[in-house]
Amino acid sequence: MQVRTSFVRAASVGVALLTGAVVVPTAAQAASYTHRDATHDVQRFDFSTDAFSRADHNKRADITTATFTYTRHTLTTVLHLRSGSIGDQWAYGGRIRTSTGRELVVNIQIPPTEKLVELETRHGDRLSCDGLTRHAARSKGRLTVTVPSSCLGHPRWVRAGAAYGYTVNDNHQFGDDALQKRRLTADSRYGLSPRLRLKAS
Repeated sequence: MQVRTSFVRAASVGVALLTGAVVVPTAAQAASYTHRDATHDVQRFDFSTDAFSRADHNKRADITTATFTYTRHTLTTVLHLRSGSIGDQWAYGGRIRTSTGRELVVNIQIPPTEKLVELETRHGDRLSCDGLTRHAARSKGRLTVTVPSSCLGHPRWVRAGAAYGYTVNDNHQFGDDALQKRRLTADSRYGLSPRLRLKAS
């Protein structure tokens, strides 16, 4: 999620630690999964020591719900934050695993340092993806990230995960995994949703 080494931006792909997960069909050609994330589970990462600590009272990075929706055209992730707002500087890390065996990474960083919106392989190779978008409803604390299905190769199913955070004074970062409680590590293995499977046409 961050351009520099941090627990939010990494090349490894998440492993789900979910129980009782249910994927809800939303239309003939769509599947959706909503997860209510634990609150008060934000972590702080110190760049100088690579150490983690709890930041339970942090609202700005605390994800409350995450919804992943896969259709024939897009994979959309919607995150809601406990603070009810999004600041001028933030970062997002996404993980995608497909039915064809591809494992992809979405990296988004909004200034002050630099603006970055990209799709990569798990090995860090950047991929061209026209239509990869993000929209921050700042006054509502809602972030929407959309990846065209064409960039994923139109797989039969996908699993998706995400993390959100921000950096303070270039010294440390606050972040939260959307699907796991305090499981962020230096090699960030984000939690993944159950399979979001499209019905055969």
